[in-house]
Amino acid sequence: YDIEQSLRFDDGDSAYLGRTFSAGDTTEWTFSCWVKRGNATDSGASRKIFGAYIDGSNISDINFYDNQSIACSEHVGGSTVAALYTNAVYRDYSAWYHIVVVWDSDNGTSGDRYRLYVNGDRVTDFSTETQPSSAQASATNAAGTHNVGKQNSDEYYDGYLAEVHFIDGTALDASSFG
Repeated sequence: YDIEQSLRFDDGDSAYLGRTFSAGDTTEWTFSCWVKRGNATDSGASRKIFGAYIDGSNISDINFYDNQSIACSEHVGGSTVAALYTNAVYRDYSAWYHIVVVWDSDNGTSGDRYRLYVNGDRVTDFSTETQPSSAQASATNAAGTHNVGKQNSDEYYDGYLAEVHFIDGTALDASSFG
């Protein structure tokens, strides 16, 4: 059956959607989407769901990585300022996954500044967890190129994406998206 508001991305076609943002709120934002995976991720490779490429030192991404975990990272000024790499793997190619990533670096609770939800549940079991410092700006929502289906010039997403939302200036949890 067809899913409304969905697109099929084929990594072999280098398909993606891109937009150049003017500067938004880099201390508070939310990204939400539904994903259904296409082909497997090669060892050591990633499939970018969403990414910002401001320049070589300021980048971010949300992706399926290596062993098919979900990985989110923010690099500002050439340093990794935040990262979440799940221990769980997401290998069911027949399933839809709802992914929500929240950046809220003004949050008074340090462990709540960078959050990941999958299928409505907050993920707390990470192989890598680096929370941003208070008031840390992200590369996401900075003035520059932002892409759905890739980050920069490689590692294209393969599969379906539906109901992709980017919320500028508000930190929402997964229940805000139904």
